[in-house]
Amino acid sequence: MDEPLASLNPISRRTLLGILLSHGYNKSMTILLSSHLVSDLERSCDHLVLLSWGSVVMSKPTEEILETHYWIINSDKNLELIRQMCDAETDYVIELDSQILLSTANHEIVNLLGAKPAGLEEIIIARMSGSPVFTRRVQSET
Repeated sequence: MDEPLASLNPISRRTLLGILLSHGYNKSMTILLSSHLVSDLERSCDHLVLLSWGSVVMSKPTEEILETHYWIINSDKNLELIRQMCDAETDYVIELDSQILLSTANHEIVNLLGAKPAGLEEIIIARMSGSPVFTRRVQSET
């Protein structure tokens, strides 16, 4: 469904979303929902596919996205620690001005960096507006 919730008020959105999810659950079927309303996606989707200019930017279970994305302060010390500890094959790093969005399952680095969990809307904005150039730089310098 393409943007079925877009022009509805919050109560109607929640009602329609509940009907759709209930129907999908009762019929054991997958519902494909296209939306820019991130709060609705976070509340209802178990898998998120993020598209940009016709290409898949990210496709993962929503819970995994939320459990593996963190904000850290952009500093030379933190960048050096990332270079030393990040796995360039699996971790994803986006440098955005004063912050870095880090996608990693490495809880040791998350704890060392004092990372804060990122919300789904923040993750989507960073993935759409940020650049993974930093990841390539990590790969070339290690």
